[in-house]
Amino acid sequence: MSHRIFRIPSSKWFAIGASSAIAVALSACGNMAQTAKPVTQAIGAQQVTLQGAQPATQATGAQQVTLHGKEFSFSPNLVQLKVGQPVQLTLMNDGTLDHDIKSDIPVSNLAYQTADNNAAEQADNAAGGVFDVDYNRGHTAQITFVPTKVGTYQFYCDVAGHKEAGMTGTFVVQD
Repeated sequence: MSHRIFRIPSSKWFAIGASSAIAVALSACGNMAQTAKPVTQAIGAQQVTLQGAQPATQATGAQQVTLHGKEFSFSPNLVQLKVGQPVQLTLMNDGTLDHDIKSDIPVSNLAYQTADNNAAEQADNAAGGVFDVDYNRGHTAQITFVPTKVGTYQFYCDVAGHKEAGMTGTFVVQD
C-alpha cells in the first residue's frame, strides 16, 4: 500500500494509507457530502475526522444488541438475530451481583472485546464457539459473533440460583 505524508494542523506529520489520504484530502476540500456524519479515527497520536466515512460496525452490517442484566432478569429477554449476520452484543450489569450469560446458540467468529472471563477462558470459548460471557456488577462486557443456525436458543445466567430465579431469555435466529 502506498502512503502519503500529510501535515495535521497540530504541526505534526503523519504517514497514512492512500485511501485514508483521499478521504482526508476530499474532506479538506469540501468535496464530500455535507450531510454525512463524520467518523473520527486515530492516526498515530492524532485524532482525524473523516467526513462521509462509516464506522466499522455499520460498514460490516453488524446488528447492535444491548442486554441489561440485573437481579434476576435480562432486558430485553427476547432477541431476534439473522443467520450469517454479525452481531455486536453489549451486556450491561445493572444489578448488585455478578452475572454471566450462557447459551447453546451455534456461533462462529466469537470475539471478546471486553469481559470478566479470564483470558484463557476467553480464548478457549472463542476457539470452540462456546457462548459464555462474564460481566461483574457495575461492569459492561462486549462480544461479537455470527449466528450459524436457524432456531430458538435459550440464554441464561448460570450463577448459582439465578437461572432458577428467572434470569433467562431467548435468541430467535431466522434466515
